[in-house]
Amino acid sequence: MVIAAVVSGLVYARPTYSIVFVGVGGASLLTVIIWKPFQKIFESTITTQHLEMLVILLEAEWAGCENIKDPAERYQRVREINKEALDKNFVQPRVRQAVR
Repeated sequence: MVIAAVVSGLVYARPTYSIVFVGVGGASLLTVIIWKPFQKIFESTITTQHLEMLVILLEAEWAGCENIKDPAERYQRVREINKEALDKNFVQPRVRQAVR
């Protein structure tokens, strides 16, 4: 857009074309500069919500482990639940993203 502004300013000798092209180019540049941080914020919000849902699911699973009397068995079951949740929600999606 800047090149179009300079060329149109030199060829047509009218500043109106240059002002229009610079305005459009500047607006698109500002849009990109402003949009990138918002895009990262949106992604982090989605990740945070995903983690909150995971914690809710884990708490429900952990509550089911309260009935297990043996502490070692309870601890083992909680570890299995945590590993399943982490493998399902974090390891596999990242592998899929890397493949793309």
